Amino acid sequence: MSIFREKSIERISSPEQLDSYLRVTNPPMWLGLGAVILLLTGALIWGIFGRLESTVRAVAVCAEGETVCYVSETDFERVALSNEVRIGELSAHVTGKEQEAVRAETVLNDYAMHLCELEEGEYVHALTLDAAPEAEGNYAATVVVESIPAIRFLLN
Repeated sequence: MSIFREKSIERISSPEQLDSYLRVTNPPMWLGLGAVILLLTGALIWGIFGRLESTVRAVAVCAEGETVCYVSETDFERVALSNEVRIGELSAHVTGKEQEAVRAETVLNDYAMHLCELEEGEYVHALTLDAAPEAEGNYAATVVVESIPAIRFLLN
């Protein structure tokens, strides 16, 4: 008595079927493999060329060709000289930091306080920038306080 079915043994042992096609995979399996390879390739490219940034919200006030950026007192310690500041499409850098904090409502109007989500009574520090938007006014700004390659983040 054999553990294999006789029909299966006959099918394997018949010489007519030696050259028959043995199907190992099917098209949906190849599509799934292609999707996984594409996903891994995209993750690898992002890991090499992508960056992860830590940012701080700020408000930039442009008047008379000069731009002063205000950050909250809690975020001020994270900002360093030469940090990048983004004001819309404009990219500027911090050239100076005012160590003395002032009450937000004394230097900012209501709209500027709204842009930075500041409340009355909060304190802000001034940052001077090396570039200014074309038009005067108040702008929402973002200060990049840290920027690391994605691969370094993934491997740490």
